[in-house]
Amino acid sequence: MTTKLNRPPVRRSAEDLVNLLWRLFSSAQVAAVGLGLLGAALVAGALIPRASVQVRSSTRAYEAWLDERREVFGPAVPILDALGLFNLYNSWWFRLLLCWLAVSLGVYVFARTERRIHPRRGTLAPTTRPAAARSVALSSVLSSHQDVEDAARAAEHGLRSCGYAIRSARTGSEGVHLLAERNRWHRLANVASHLGMAGMLIAAAVGQLTGWQEPAAAVAEGSHVELGHGSGLSVRVNDFTPSWHTHIDAPRDYVTDLTLLKDGVPVRENFLLRVNAPLSYEGVSIHQAFFGPAIQLRVRGAGGATLYHQGLALTQRDPENRPAGIMSLPGYRLEVLAPRLDGTDTVVRPGTTRIRLYRVAATETEGQLLGEVDAVRGTPVAAGGLTLLFERETQYSGLHVTKNPAVPYVWGGAGLMLVGMMYVFALPYRQVRVRVEADGVGSTVTLVAGRSRPMGRSAEFERVVAAITLDLGAGRRRTRAGEEKRDGIAV
Repeated sequence: MTTKLNRPPVRRSAEDLVNLLWRLFSSAQVAAVGLGLLGAALVAGALIPRASVQVRSSTRAYEAWLDERREVFGPAVPILDALGLFNLYNSWWFRLLLCWLAVSLGVYVFARTERRIHPRRGTLAPTTRPAAARSVALSSVLSSHQDVEDAARAAEHGLRSCGYAIRSARTGSEGVHLLAERNRWHRLANVASHLGMAGMLIAAAVGQLTGWQEPAAAVAEGSHVELGHGSGLSVRVNDFTPSWHTHIDAPRDYVTDLTLLKDGVPVRENFLLRVNAPLSYEGVSIHQAFFGPAIQLRVRGAGGATLYHQGLALTQRDPENRPAGIMSLPGYRLEVLAPRLDGTDTVVRPGTTRIRLYRVAATETEGQLLGEVDAVRGTPVAAGGLTLLFERETQYSGLHVTKNPAVPYVWGGAGLMLVGMMYVFALPYRQVRVRVEADGVGSTVTLVAGRSRPMGRSAEFERVVAAITLDLGAGRRRTRAGEEKRDGIAV
């Protein structure tokens, strides 16, 4: 007969949970996984196109845009859309990844700094690494006819001539012990590089949450567009002038004559916007990004009142590669098609546009087709109770508008990370321990290279040995190399 013991359930306290999370986020593996995921996301963002704000604002336009992507991605389009990869940098999981990685790097740096500080003396404590990660010990034994004090001074002079600083020197019954370091700010630079990366990611996450952007604001000549986001800003394109290369069909430069308005009042007039010359105002940056075809259109209602009179940017393409644009009016939606730019269109003739007019109720998305007409330039046509006048062909300017208050902090974190990494790789930490003890004819000088980055370690140690040998005025007695013990060779 067996007796079953009723053991009380194990209860985990809040402190255990905090310690578990701390160990998780202070793990180097967690930081590496986060960096790998971020790198994969950035590669995906560079390879997968993003839908513009104008496209995403219209369900019909977004569905047409997805149909165009099926030519490249095929049946993977619904999966990519569900994962938010067509709007990657604004997706919830990308922002969560930035926050997670920033917290992980911050905790990792703090934990490493805390472990390196001795809890009592406040000095840097030696780190312990697994045996598989330890480097091969470098040591050398020199003999000298000098006494212990003179040999110690000679060793100290040789170390200083190689750029080493004597961190500690003590004399005991076993002789003189020296600890010399070079590039001792290596650890601080390593921490600074990690802090810079964490700060950059935190700033990027904060910028995503507090800032906003319009990556593809298309404004036709003679038109204006509200930038929104509570900024009260709008832009008006007065003129757009592209210039082309003479031997290839590619733009050499394009300039937008832009007016920026704040609550309807011009604050920057006739600003010449170029690709590398953005306009900045109250933290909002406007960049010249792209351009394309547009039309100047006038729409009158049944009573003759003008409902619309400005340029319409043709930012989309129909299945036969015609420039297309969508415009919404109270109760109506207009779809406009222009002839193909290569001059081969036999359906929509040059000098005309095809306009489809839909009646759209407040609760509808598709609408009812009222009519489809071909409007000849300069000739008004009637459709669905409206009068449509295609005035002329024109062009639109594509603008990339951003406001990110965290940009200076992102650059600051990137600069700190870059400086720290340059110091770490260009000026690696070196440590040499020296023991000088008396023997029968003079003194023996034992040198041991401390653990450091293996690249160039042997050559550096040979240089130090040669400098001390020269100062001692004696030849090398013997050299040994082998697996380093846990605490190195005692000196």
